[in-house]
Amino acid sequence: QSGAPVKAHVMGYADIGVELFDRLGLQFLLPFVPYQSGSQTNADTVVGAEDAVDLQAAAMGDLRIELRGIVFRTDDRLFKLGANANIFAPSGGEFSFAGDRTAGGGAGIAAELDFKDVFFSFNTGVHFRPLASVNDFVVTNEWEWGLGAFIPLRDDRIRLGAEIFGSTGIGEGTT
Repeated sequence: QSGAPVKAHVMGYADIGVELFDRLGLQFLLPFVPYQSGSQTNADTVVGAEDAVDLQAAAMGDLRIELRGIVFRTDDRLFKLGANANIFAPSGGEFSFAGDRTAGGGAGIAAELDFKDVFFSFNTGVHFRPLASVNDFVVTNEWEWGLGAFIPLRDDRIRLGAEIFGSTGIGEGTT
Protein backbone atom coordinates (compact mmCIF):
# COMPACT_ATOMS: atom_id res chain seq x y z
CA GLN A 1 0.00 0.00 0.00
CA SER A 2 1.01 3.59 -0.34
CA GLY A 3 -0.07 6.85 1.19
CA ALA A 4 0.73 8.88 4.26
CA PRO A 5 2.06 6.73 7.12
CA VAL A 6 0.10 8.94 9.53
CA LYS A 7 -3.11 10.59 8.36
CA ALA A 8 -4.50 11.50 11.78
CA HIS A 9 -2.87 11.32 15.21
CA VAL A 10 -4.40 12.47 18.53
CA MET A 11 -2.22 12.34 21.64
CA GLY A 12 -2.83 13.04 25.32
CA TYR A 13 -0.90 12.67 28.57
CA ALA A 14 -1.77 11.33 31.99
CA ASP A 15 0.49 13.28 34.31
CA ILE A 16 1.06 13.18 38.05
CA GLY A 17 3.79 14.84 40.06
CA VAL A 18 4.92 16.19 43.38
CA GLU A 19 6.88 19.27 44.39
CA LEU A 20 9.61 18.97 47.00
CA PHE A 21 11.30 21.74 49.02
CA ASP A 22 9.79 24.48 46.82
CA ARG A 23 12.60 23.80 44.29
CA LEU A 24 12.37 20.22 43.01
CA GLY A 25 9.64 18.41 41.13
CA LEU A 26 9.20 14.72 40.37
CA GLN A 27 6.79 13.89 37.59
CA PHE A 28 5.43 10.74 35.93
CA LEU A 29 3.94 11.14 32.44
CA LEU A 30 2.20 8.45 30.43
CA PRO A 31 1.31 9.46 26.86
CA PHE A 32 -1.57 7.78 25.09
CA VAL A 33 -2.93 7.87 21.57
CA PRO A 34 -6.73 7.44 21.67
CA TYR A 35 -6.98 7.59 17.87
CA GLN A 36 -4.74 7.45 14.84
CA SER A 37 -4.99 6.37 11.23
CA GLY A 38 -2.56 5.91 8.35
CA SER A 39 -1.19 3.67 5.64
CA GLN A 40 1.03 0.60 5.89
CA THR A 41 4.73 1.29 5.43
CA ASN A 42 6.24 -2.04 4.49
CA ALA A 43 7.68 -1.20 1.09
CA ASP A 44 9.90 -4.02 -0.19
CA THR A 45 11.04 -1.77 -3.03
CA VAL A 46 12.70 0.77 -0.69
CA VAL A 47 16.46 0.22 -0.43
CA GLY A 48 17.42 -0.13 3.23
CA ALA A 49 13.87 -0.81 4.41
CA GLU A 50 14.05 -2.39 7.84
CA ASP A 51 10.90 -2.15 9.92
CA ALA A 52 7.23 -1.92 9.02
CA VAL A 53 4.67 -0.02 11.03
CA ASP A 54 1.92 -1.97 12.75
CA LEU A 55 -0.39 1.02 13.16
CA GLN A 56 -2.93 0.48 15.94
CA ALA A 57 -6.02 2.71 16.13
CA ALA A 58 -5.13 3.39 19.79
CA ALA A 59 -1.76 2.95 21.50
CA MET A 60 0.07 3.61 24.77
CA GLY A 61 3.28 5.66 24.75
CA ASP A 62 6.54 5.32 26.66
CA LEU A 63 6.39 6.16 30.39
CA ARG A 64 8.53 9.20 31.25
CA ILE A 65 9.95 9.88 34.70
CA GLU A 66 11.25 13.41 35.06
CA LEU A 67 13.13 15.33 37.75
CA ARG A 68 12.97 19.14 37.53
CA GLY A 69 14.75 21.76 39.58
CA ILE A 70 14.66 25.54 39.83
CA VAL A 71 18.12 26.96 39.12
CA PHE A 72 17.14 30.65 39.44
CA ARG A 73 14.01 32.66 40.20
CA THR A 74 13.30 36.31 40.90
CA ASP A 75 12.18 37.33 44.39
CA ASP A 76 8.67 38.08 43.10
CA ARG A 77 8.66 34.69 41.27
CA LEU A 78 7.70 36.32 37.98
CA PHE A 79 10.62 34.63 36.18
CA LYS A 80 11.97 31.13 36.79
CA LEU A 81 14.77 29.21 35.11
CA GLY A 82 15.02 25.48 35.58
CA ALA A 83 16.79 22.33 34.47
CA ASN A 84 15.44 18.82 34.01
CA ALA A 85 16.50 15.26 33.37
CA ASN A 86 14.27 12.37 32.34
CA ILE A 87 14.18 8.66 31.61
CA PHE A 88 11.85 6.98 29.10
CA ALA A 89 10.80 3.41 29.84
CA PRO A 90 9.84 1.37 26.74
CA SER A 91 6.16 0.80 27.49
CA GLY A 92 4.63 2.04 24.21
CA GLY A 93 3.89 0.54 20.84
CA GLU A 94 7.20 0.82 19.00
CA PHE A 95 5.70 0.03 15.59
CA SER A 96 2.65 2.24 16.11
CA PHE A 97 4.31 5.69 16.37
CA ALA A 98 3.95 5.58 20.16
CA GLY A 99 7.23 4.38 21.66
CA ASP A 100 10.81 3.19 21.29
CA ARG A 101 12.10 -0.36 21.62
CA THR A 102 14.59 0.42 24.41
CA ALA A 103 15.01 2.99 27.17
CA GLY A 104 16.02 6.56 26.41
CA GLY A 105 16.56 9.75 28.31
CA GLY A 106 17.10 13.44 28.04
CA ALA A 107 18.10 16.71 29.63
CA GLY A 108 17.06 20.29 29.12
CA ILE A 109 16.32 23.75 30.40
CA ALA A 110 13.05 25.59 30.90
CA ALA A 111 11.93 29.16 31.55
CA GLU A 112 8.62 30.44 32.91
CA LEU A 113 6.92 33.83 33.16
CA ASP A 114 4.25 33.69 35.88
CA PHE A 115 1.70 36.53 35.84
CA LYS A 116 -0.45 34.72 38.50
CA ASP A 117 -3.62 34.54 36.33
CA VAL A 118 -1.75 33.01 33.40
CA PHE A 119 1.78 31.80 32.87
CA PHE A 120 3.92 31.08 29.84
CA SER A 121 6.60 28.44 29.53
CA PHE A 122 9.44 27.67 27.13
CA ASN A 123 11.56 24.56 27.22
CA THR A 124 14.30 23.04 25.11
CA GLY A 125 16.64 20.11 25.37
CA VAL A 126 17.97 16.90 23.92
CA HIS A 127 16.16 13.54 23.83
CA PHE A 128 18.58 10.62 23.54
CA ARG A 129 16.72 7.90 21.63
CA PRO A 130 17.66 4.51 20.29
CA LEU A 131 18.15 4.27 16.54
CA ALA A 132 14.95 3.22 14.76
CA SER A 133 13.81 3.21 11.16
CA VAL A 134 10.73 2.72 9.07
CA ASN A 135 11.70 1.97 5.48
CA ASP A 136 14.25 4.71 4.75
CA PHE A 137 13.04 7.10 7.50
CA VAL A 138 15.59 7.08 10.36
CA VAL A 139 14.97 8.37 13.88
CA THR A 140 17.52 8.78 16.65
CA ASN A 141 18.58 11.61 19.01
CA GLU A 142 16.46 14.77 18.80
CA TRP A 143 16.52 18.42 19.78
CA GLU A 144 13.12 19.23 21.30
CA TRP A 145 11.36 22.49 22.13
CA GLY A 146 8.00 23.63 23.48
CA LEU A 147 6.08 26.84 24.11
CA GLY A 148 2.98 26.85 26.28
CA ALA A 149 0.39 28.95 28.09
CA PHE A 150 -1.43 27.77 31.21
CA ILE A 151 -4.10 28.95 33.61
CA PRO A 152 -3.66 27.89 37.25
CA LEU A 153 -6.74 26.44 38.98
CA ARG A 154 -7.47 25.46 42.60
CA ASP A 155 -4.65 27.50 44.14
CA ASP A 156 -2.23 26.41 41.38
CA ARG A 157 -2.64 22.69 42.21
CA ILE A 158 -4.10 22.08 38.75
CA ARG A 159 -3.10 23.78 35.52
CA LEU A 160 -5.15 23.95 32.36
CA GLY A 161 -3.40 24.94 29.19
CA ALA A 162 -1.92 24.17 25.83
CA GLU A 163 1.56 23.66 24.48
CA ILE A 164 3.01 23.75 21.00
CA PHE A 165 6.02 21.48 20.73
CA GLY A 166 8.31 19.96 18.16
CA SER A 167 11.58 18.22 17.53
CA THR A 168 14.19 17.71 14.85
CA GLY A 169 16.67 14.90 14.40
CA ILE A 170 20.28 15.64 15.35
CA GLY A 171 21.70 12.17 14.76
CA GLU A 172 23.54 11.11 11.64
CA GLY A 173 21.19 10.06 8.85
CA THR A 174 18.03 11.49 10.41
CA THR A 175 15.53 13.45 8.42
